[in-house]
Amino acid sequence: PPLIEPEGWGVRTNLRHESIEERGPAYISPDAVVENSMISSGAVVEGRVEDSILFPGVHVEPGAVVKGSILFYDCQIGREARVEKTICDIAVTVGKRCRVGGPGVITTIGSQAQIPMGGQVAAGAEVAPSRRASRF
Repeated sequence: PPLIEPEGWGVRTNLRHESIEERGPAYISPDAVVENSMISSGAVVEGRVEDSILFPGVHVEPGAVVKGSILFYDCQIGREARVEKTICDIAVTVGKRCRVGGPGVITTIGSQAQIPMGGQVAAGAEVAPSRRASRF
């Protein structure tokens, strides 16, 4: 049986929060792979998502892998990036070919942080909110 069973949770959503009611349905490309995950409306998955929760507006670009993570509203995961065991707050940008987190302890990325192309964030690290790629 799946580990995530929302039917048993009685989950309620505030559709006005973050304009959820205005977002279209989730889009999962024909080349994407989604396993044991919850994908919210307005999310776009073009890469691979495993054991994760994606909030509205999340975009996982082609070749990217998201594993064991929670990505809040409007996070962008660049091509060929890997995000593992990470919680990303709202509007985080992970650049192309980044490596964020890994097995072990949880990695946290603060809201509106920008991880530059090719950047690396070690497992268990914390990135402050609004951290810009130019100051990474």
